[in-house]
Amino acid sequence: MCSGTIYWANIGSVLYGTPESDLKALTGSDPRNPTMDLPCRDVFAAGQKKVSVWGPLPAMKDALLAPHKRFWSQT
Repeated sequence: MCSGTIYWANIGSVLYGTPESDLKALTGSDPRNPTMDLPCRDVFAAGQKKVSVWGPLPAMKDALLAPHKRFWSQT
């Protein structure tokens, strides 16, 4: 959903810290977070305009996932 919005909003580049698969590893099959394994690069490649993608950023993974770990450990 985010990738589609980025594409249609004519945003030309994306920098992301961690992939959806990392969040799925935290939540498992919890029905409150139905993840979709569809990398943004695949979504953008299906379009007719270029969107540059940088990421993931391994050095930031722990910091970016920390709030998610806290949230999902409380539920």
